[in-house]
Order: sequence, then C-alpha cells, then structure tokens
Amino acid sequence: MDNLKLHHTSGLNGTGSLAIGAVDSPVGIRFDLMYNAFGDRVGGAAITDQGKARILALTGNVVFNIYGQGARLYTIVGAGGYAYQPDGAGTEDESGFGLNAGFGLWIPRVNSFIEARFHNAYRVLPNQTDATKRGHSGQFFPITFGLLF
Repeated sequence: MDNLKLHHTSGLNGTGSLAIGAVDSPVGIRFDLMYNAFGDRVGGAAITDQGKARILALTGNVVFNIYGQGARLYTIVGAGGYAYQPDGAGTEDESGFGLNAGFGLWIPRVNSFIEARFHNAYRVLPNQTDATKRGHSGQFFPITFGLLF
C-alpha cells in the first residue's frame, strides 16, 4: 500500500451526494460522486513524478446513525470505483475498485455536515520498484464540510 502523500500534496475535494432513508432511521444509503485534486510533490520519494492529479470516484455507502437527537454523529462505509488521473510526463490514467470508511456529524440548524473519511483505491499508483507497472493502492483522507439542499 502507498499513501498519495508520497506522490502529491493535499488539495481540494468536492462531493455531490444522493441520500436515501428517513431522517430518523438508524440506517440509510448514500451515493457519492467525488472530485479530489492533488498538487505535485516535487522532489518526493516517488520513483516517478506523477505531477498534479485528480481522483474521481463514484461510491455507494451505508450510513449508520450512532448518537444524537439534534446534531447526529454517524459512521459511513462504502465501496466504489476510483479513477486516478495524473498529469506528469509519461504517466497514465488508472481506474480501480476502492473502499472507504469514516465518521461525520450532521448539524441540523444550518442543514450541514462535517465528515472525515479514509479512502483506499486499489492498484492505481505505480509500482515503486518498476514505474512501468501499476499495483500499489492509493490512500487519501479528505475532510469535507457540506451543505444539504
């Protein structure tokens, strides 16, 4: 496994979600379309310079409400497809399966949430001993503040 920090600096992320489930239900389903941008880590320990990159992801998730009447703490777990798109010289786009899990807090007064999730996209980063081969997983940990409409 490989952390994206080896190849990139942190960047912005955005998520569009479609949630299914009653407000007071202990379990719900959520589909997320995510865009994550990463900067170039010049002089990093990576075998090849991946340049800047984007990860686009479409995930299906199960949301479990843990605690709370007003503000609610929840956990989220899911799986989906991740497309890694570097722009460095000689790099290639890769797609792979991935898993994610995290925690969030829904804040009803402002109809918003804050969420932290760990994502593991399998086999999207180059092999560190042979840059012509893929094979390493890429992990990233976005923290998202969102507004609900």
